[in-house]
Amino acid sequence: MDNSFYDFTVNINKLNKLFLETIDLELKTKEIYDVTPMQALLILNIACDKKNINNLQSDYYIGKNTSYNTNNLAKRGYITRTIGKEDKRCVIVSLTDKGKELYDFLSRVLMSRLKVLQEREIDVMYINTILSELQIIF
Repeated sequence: MDNSFYDFTVNINKLNKLFLETIDLELKTKEIYDVTPMQALLILNIACDKKNINNLQSDYYIGKNTSYNTNNLAKRGYITRTIGKEDKRCVIVSLTDKGKELYDFLSRVLMSRLKVLQEREIDVMYINTILSELQIIF
């Protein structure tokens, strides 16, 4: 049996774990102990736009307990949560100034990693295209 596709998916999972470990290390380096790596991903995905929490969960966030994590981020002052004007079931999240500072830090971390890939002549745009195309088989 050819295990190449299985190996491919295992490597993607390993990359995700390494990415989260990198985020965790960078947070600790900056002495940020009140945000988990998964919550940091939420901060990155909220960015500077207001996001519907349901869209955030289905479109960007890779994880469970979105409500739990957004509640914790709100309690710690990184995001605000507001009820939608038209649909009271809709929760809109956005970054506070503290959240924007963390976003800026995390963006610099990602840019430094991108620079390393570019120095090794790894075409990230091409890889992203391939990964997007692979989504149709799952």
